[in-house]
Amino acid sequence: MQRAIEMCMPTTIHRWCIWYIMKTIPNKLNGYKQHEEIEQEMIHVIWNSFTKDAIDRNWNDFVIKFGVRSNKWLSLYEDCHLWIPVYLDHHFWAGMISTQRSESMHACFNKFITRNISLIQFVKEQREREFDAEDFHTVIPCATKSVVEAQFQHVYTHKKFREVQTQFRENVNCITRSMHSTLGFTTYEVVE
Repeated sequence: MQRAIEMCMPTTIHRWCIWYIMKTIPNKLNGYKQHEEIEQEMIHVIWNSFTKDAIDRNWNDFVIKFGVRSNKWLSLYEDCHLWIPVYLDHHFWAGMISTQRSESMHACFNKFITRNISLIQFVKEQREREFDAEDFHTVIPCATKSVVEAQFQHVYTHKKFREVQTQFRENVNCITRSMHSTLGFTTYEVVE
């Protein structure tokens, strides 16, 4: 897969799944007498080495301390730039964390995408969700001092409220009269 990605998408950065590598440690190292201590030390080295020099130094100390230099599976360190966090933290990963399993991304997308939905429809629906969030978290200021406009400000979407504002600006000097009030909202009529 890595070669295919390099050939087809040469500017794409491919990385190995650190979740899978970490999950495999117990199985690959259980033949060692100190396998639990080896596993804990390996995890510590991988996650607590914050520079490339530190990871190289700490990894070397780790393999010497436990005498595991000849372990073929641990030769995956030769490609550490593909899976160890300190080598990957300067790349953009679209919100994915290095321990995130692809299944979790599938679960996320499955909430929004089915076999029957097109990519265009997905993008449209996502944009609608963004507009809804914007409507919920922001307020468009009123263009006039009208209490009627203020009522619309609180109950309409931003798109609809902008339409109402246009009408208010056109009729800013009209006179209104209160008709009745229900549930905190007052009904008005325009006096001609």
